[in-house]
Amino acid sequence: MGLTYKGKTPNHHSLRDNLPILESNPSFQRNGNHYGQASKNGASVTTIKSDNPLKTAQEFFDKIALGGLFMNNSSTGQLDQNLVYMNDGTIIYYRVTSKSGSPAVTINIKNSSDNCGLRSHKIHFIK
Repeated sequence: MGLTYKGKTPNHHSLRDNLPILESNPSFQRNGNHYGQASKNGASVTTIKSDNPLKTAQEFFDKIALGGLFMNNSSTGQLDQNLVYMNDGTIIYYRVTSKSGSPAVTINIKNSSDNCGLRSHKIHFIK
């Protein structure tokens, strides 16, 4: 059995591969080294407002994580369709419900070989 990439792409994408796709949506424009509006905690936690936060969060994740390799969830050991490893080492994680109750996408560039000028941050999608 071969590797499975998000979106059933034939190859493993990097963050850089997906930025043009992501940023074609006006709601997903970069704000310096992060996406969304910085919160009181700074740019490590940001927000993107939407009339439908769940749909918007899923669309953001689908675009930024396209071609990512699905990873095993460390707590369950099961393949997680919301956790992907990009070709450059970036890890992207989508949660339908975060601790605050909103959907969230985390971009972790800690081990990335090409972070595209982004910093690690969590994006909450809110009304």
